[in-house]
Amino acid sequence: MAVKMLYVDDEAKIRLIIEQLFRKEVKSKTFHVLFAINGFEALNILKNEPDTDLVFTDINMPGMNGLKLLQKIQDIKPALNPVITTIIISAFNDMENIRKAMNAGAFDFLTKPLDFKDLRITLEKSIEHVENLKRLLHQEETNRVAMQEARAIALSAERFRKMFLNHGAPMVLVDPEKNIIEEANQAASHFYKYSMEELYGLDIKQLYAGDNFQEVKTIIDEIKNNQKNHLLCTHKLKDGSCRNVEIYSSPIEINHQKLLFSIVHDVTERIQAKRDLENAKQQAESANQTKSEFLANMSHEIRTPMNAILGFCELLFEKTVNVHHRGFLESIYLSGQSLLNIIDDILDLAKIEAGRLELQPEPTKLSIFFDEIEATFIEKIKKKGLHLDIQLEKNVPEVLLVDDIRLKQILFNLISNAIKFTYQGHIRVHVFMEGAKGGLHKEDLFGKMQTVSLNIKVEDTGIGIPEDQQQIIFESFRQQKGQKNREFGGTGLGLTITRKLVELMNGTITVASGPEKGSVFNVFLPSIEIIGADPKNKLAEILHHDMTVSFKPAQILLIDDVESNRILIKEYLKNTSLSVIEAPDGEKALGLLNASKPDLILMDLRLPGKDGFVVTRTIKNDPRFSQTPIIALTALAMKDKKNTIGTSFDGCLIKPVTRKKLIARLKDFLAVKKAPDFSDNNPKATQQDINPYFPKHMKKNLTQILSIMEKEIIPKWEELREIFYIDDIIDFAQELQQIARNFSFELLDNYSRTLYEHAENNNIDEIEIIMSNFPSIVQQIRKHV
Repeated sequence: MAVKMLYVDDEAKIRLIIEQLFRKEVKSKTFHVLFAINGFEALNILKNEPDTDLVFTDINMPGMNGLKLLQKIQDIKPALNPVITTIIISAFNDMENIRKAMNAGAFDFLTKPLDFKDLRITLEKSIEHVENLKRLLHQEETNRVAMQEARAIALSAERFRKMFLNHGAPMVLVDPEKNIIEEANQAASHFYKYSMEELYGLDIKQLYAGDNFQEVKTIIDEIKNNQKNHLLCTHKLKDGSCRNVEIYSSPIEINHQKLLFSIVHDVTERIQAKRDLENAKQQAESANQTKSEFLANMSHEIRTPMNAILGFCELLFEKTVNVHHRGFLESIYLSGQSLLNIIDDILDLAKIEAGRLELQPEPTKLSIFFDEIEATFIEKIKKKGLHLDIQLEKNVPEVLLVDDIRLKQILFNLISNAIKFTYQGHIRVHVFMEGAKGGLHKEDLFGKMQTVSLNIKVEDTGIGIPEDQQQIIFESFRQQKGQKNREFGGTGLGLTITRKLVELMNGTITVASGPEKGSVFNVFLPSIEIIGADPKNKLAEILHHDMTVSFKPAQILLIDDVESNRILIKEYLKNTSLSVIEAPDGEKALGLLNASKPDLILMDLRLPGKDGFVVTRTIKNDPRFSQTPIIALTALAMKDKKNTIGTSFDGCLIKPVTRKKLIARLKDFLAVKKAPDFSDNNPKATQQDINPYFPKHMKKNLTQILSIMEKEIIPKWEELREIFYIDDIIDFAQELQQIARNFSFELLDNYSRTLYEHAENNNIDEIEIIMSNFPSIVQQIRKHV
């Protein structure tokens, strides 16, 4: 018989989530699921469906909230359905209401956002609870009838004896003082495999398996005194086999003798089934762990060679002048990045399904956030002849507390799809608040909004999606029917991850579309906290890279068993003041430490012999190196491994490692020397400050450098300063970098590297600042010619 459940929640998305989560059980008629949007509707459903077993209800609902509904259910429960069981759902920080609900009779609780694994575990536990209640009620009813019959026919010994002996369930009369069986029926004789004569006068201690009979004796005494009526234990039969039994007993007086009238139920199969369920659960968890380990290993095995492929591709790109060859390198690099994106999608999906992906909200300035989004896609939009329009409504708060990385991932997937499937027309992103009068915003005591519910619509004029395909596209590895992989590509994971990320943010995503009518994806994110202060200082601290920062001399020990990885790191650091000593394994690294004391160690985790964790512990336990920073180099990407790395190492770099990431991480631990600010706003920059960047051997080259600047570079800068096309900025930075390297001009090299890094990250505000400082670089060159 199907388990009947009622879900009560005023959020429309809950029905979609539950129907999707339990679609197999509903289809097989294992579950029958009902839905209500408030307490009043729930009570009407319960009156019409009194055999409902489980009620999952949200606490915070308009009208009748979950606590009131719980009280109503408790009031009508005895007459309506004695086994109906209620589970409360509320926000994690709403523990006061959850406590009230549990005290008022709720069986269990769940917190939002709903963890699907936790939901299933709670559901299994609740169903088992309901089944036990039903079984107990049935047994109590059977026992009640039997007891009533026993008491009624106790007036007639003959009638009682006839009922007792002929009853289908095993029954015994026990003398609780002597602990012997006074009488038993035929069913008991059949069950215990003793004859009727053998059972009469049998010491009940002989029936109990195990040595601790004293605990059983204590329970018998409690039953005798009407303090208990139930005992679960293991009985040993005459043939030596054992069975799990559930015994219901009640004191009864027969012929002025106080006996225990006991009914025995064989529950061996039920207990075995429970054990089997636990074993199956453990096996499922073990399989899930195996899957996680496989994904982590797969990530490592692919990311390790990709580290060398992408790293050397980046270095070759910087050194290659031939446009044709640069195109080849660009294709290799983009293909490698595509492969990494697929790996990241699979890992993200695995982490979400395992409940291991956690949001990390940060103050985010929306104007900057959407500028970066626009800058990312502007070139793709231009190449396809499309128009991108991002509309951020003025009434949307400027700064919100969101996980900007995951929100960017959502929008990247939606906008990328829109561009992919649109041949002409536009892609429009509309950001606005919704339902300000509908209770979707939280205000403080002064009426000022503290939270906001945000709508983000991504609209395109593309090929559209048929109605019967609009749910399929959100499923893993599923794509729109008829979609040509050769033309559109993709793995069918982007929208799946997008939907799961939106749901992780307690939001919903819907689509409205039709063939050749374009598509509109709507993302609704409720209760986002508003930040009063502009986080620009914090953001600037995160994003800022000084134009003229270079390292002070330092030594790095690099430990990696893959030679190409060691060569790549050394190439990245070739034009710095950092020297590198290297070792292919832990033993050789420990030997090198006895001869030198590096300022920092880069440690690969997977090493032959002793792995990176063991080698790191050995180094850290040596007083000479206990304070030496050790940065992990790893391709592992699963969260549980990251936590382990975080407790063992001072920092971490995930492969493939770019030069930008490496330099940024090294700056956290190694000393840098900072050049003066050459902008017009810093008149204090003296000749003495500048001289380190204009040594004597440079002066003979300055005239030639200035000539190149005036003839080739300054005209390009004047063209670029009006409109920042990212690709052109990157080309400009690389051209400056080539000049800097040709003449070993450190000041220009630092400037070009910084500009290149911000262009790669689409940091428009930083690019604008750096480009505006270019004339001051030229001015300083002129001063020293």
